[in-house]
Amino acid sequence: MELFMVGFVLSASLCFDIGVANVAVIQTSLTRGTAPGIYMGLGATTSDLLYAILSLVGLSLLLNNIYVRYILWIGGSLVLVYMTYLMLKDAFKQRSLNLEADNSKVKRSIYKDYFKGFTLTASSPSGFLWFATVGGSIISATIKNHSKIEIFYFFGGFLLFNLLWSLLLPIVVKKAEHLVGSKILNIFSFIAAIIFLYFAGHVFMDGYKNLLN
Repeated sequence: MELFMVGFVLSASLCFDIGVANVAVIQTSLTRGTAPGIYMGLGATTSDLLYAILSLVGLSLLLNNIYVRYILWIGGSLVLVYMTYLMLKDAFKQRSLNLEADNSKVKRSIYKDYFKGFTLTASSPSGFLWFATVGGSIISATIKNHSKIEIFYFFGGFLLFNLLWSLLLPIVVKKAEHLVGSKILNIFSFIAAIIFLYFAGHVFMDGYKNLLN
């Protein structure tokens, strides 16, 4: 259950980090409806899960190296603190959404929406950096003492939140259309800051206990 919850919260920290894919989902949901936004979100979910699996495969080959573990501990903790700062900064920044509908794309197929969500997430430098640093540090601090079967619980939690986010975000923003704008982006950024701060403490304490004691 612990691994499931860590994966669940880790996925939340990634989803609440407002990047180009989330903004695109929100804009699409508002201008073209919830269904295209959901398909785009599912594409982003596929990309996130792929990155998470690649992070795990890479880390399983590197975690036996003590220097790599120190880098993940110190570097991951510092990056998480920095991400907390960035999210707090974004939480108080004035941001805007382009809510003008693009009528030329109203009939876009679900496959194109799905592929756009996948591409926006997979090609995002911030997403790649997140998994290479933040995600890698958290995953290494979580899975190293667990069996391969138990790790599936971690990915189950990760996938569940991602799916819930993809399904509910377009519905929520469409239902609360009159409230959506810079405020919802600021709220997401503030929640992300809290989650990043939690994981900064988690990664630091794990490294302190296992590398220094």
